[in-house]
Amino acid sequence: MTGNIKQRPIDSLAGKKILFVAPSFFGYAAEIERELKAAGATVFRYENRPVTGFLGKVLVRLFPAVLRPVTKRYYEAILSNHQNDAIDLIFVLRGEGIDRSIVARFRKFYPNARCVLYLWDSFRNDKGADDRVNHFDTASTFDLQDARVAGIRFVPLFYLRDYAAQRSVAADIDISFIGTVHTDRYAVLRRLLATVDREASRFLFLYFPSKVIYWARAIGSPSFWGAKQSEFSFVPLSRDELLVLVGRSRVMVDIERPVQTGLTMRTLEALGAQRKLVTTNASVAQYDFFDARNIAVIDRNKPSLPSDFLASGFVATAPDILAKYEVGYWLEVVLGLRDCPGYLRQ
Repeated sequence: MTGNIKQRPIDSLAGKKILFVAPSFFGYAAEIERELKAAGATVFRYENRPVTGFLGKVLVRLFPAVLRPVTKRYYEAILSNHQNDAIDLIFVLRGEGIDRSIVARFRKFYPNARCVLYLWDSFRNDKGADDRVNHFDTASTFDLQDARVAGIRFVPLFYLRDYAAQRSVAADIDISFIGTVHTDRYAVLRRLLATVDREASRFLFLYFPSKVIYWARAIGSPSFWGAKQSEFSFVPLSRDELLVLVGRSRVMVDIERPVQTGLTMRTLEALGAQRKLVTTNASVAQYDFFDARNIAVIDRNKPSLPSDFLASGFVATAPDILAKYEVGYWLEVVLGLRDCPGYLRQ
């Protein structure tokens, strides 16, 4: 005998066909695809750029006109691959390189499909995004300021369920930083760590996606002149390695790009794992999960920690607040399957 199984909003996707376009960023797209498939949907996932990696990023950001014909041919090939599939939903994450003409082709091929866009980068770091949002049925962004300017929905990022499982792990690293080296991150991190007790254990993973970028910074940026190449990695962490390190950390350090107000993925992973956070992003104080006992906001120019921050324990976040940032809930909100909840403090 079986009891009644409570239906979730995402279960309405059962039997639907979804064209999912997203960058393979640290495995997050694969996890989202897994959620969609678990709900019973058929998912066709593609990269959002025809050329991936460092070269693709350089071309699409610095020379978009050069890549535009290649991008259009790439999407025409995708449409050709699924010309006999009745697509119900076109779900695009970021969509760097997608312009109005490509969205128009989507609509011509699949007139009954709903087109949904989610942005996990700021307008100032994603050229054309402020126009891109106008050509989708629904658009959401992780950046509160961009949401207000463009009049679109504000939906913060998410944490994966595996991070919730890290809450019971015994942490043995006092403070850690895991992230890509960009903007002033390295300089801010060095200034912060200079103020941390020398007895505190630490783990740093500083990732450069290309040695070309590393050498450009090593030669041209004074903040790198004293750095050693051995401090950096040119191979990203795997999803499982990242998960383990977050679980082992008492305090995670987050240094966002100066041009964004949206919260980074690292912030949400710390929330999901119930780990303390040190961040330069002052906008975190507006969110409903903010607690100064768990989150220290620092000045990126003169960073310092409250004296007892590393030693004091974590104060658990209310379950109803935590639930809103879990990937399944996030997906339901982004796809319009449930109402958008409030994320900010009242």
